[in-house]
Amino acid sequence: MSKPSAPSIGFHFRLYVGAPPGSGKLGVTERFEIFQRVACYFPGFFSYEGQGFFEGDWEDCLCVEVATIKPMDLLELARDLREALNLVAVGVSWSGIYQRVLADSDLDEILGRWKLPELPA
Repeated sequence: MSKPSAPSIGFHFRLYVGAPPGSGKLGVTERFEIFQRVACYFPGFFSYEGQGFFEGDWEDCLCVEVATIKPMDLLELARDLREALNLVAVGVSWSGIYQRVLADSDLDEILGRWKLPELPA
């Protein structure tokens, strides 16, 4: 049985995940939750940690990078992470265009703003 693999060509996206409200910290539990959820959507990804500034406070942040031919999966993951960690938003970026997935975000509208090109066969 073969495992699904990452596409050989795909769109490169970034997710920006901050700390739960009021904590400023991403603990081991939150990191594990993030990695588990990302792994459910994508067979491979890259992550790195940093500090972000949100609504007047510094907080731990995790940046997750994925390559995919299914950009809606990325947006659904962002929504899933936002809900699971009780965040105001999860940032998503493609080709320098940054958007936030909020509780009331229309994922089709976010996807449309990127105007993704057709990928070569």
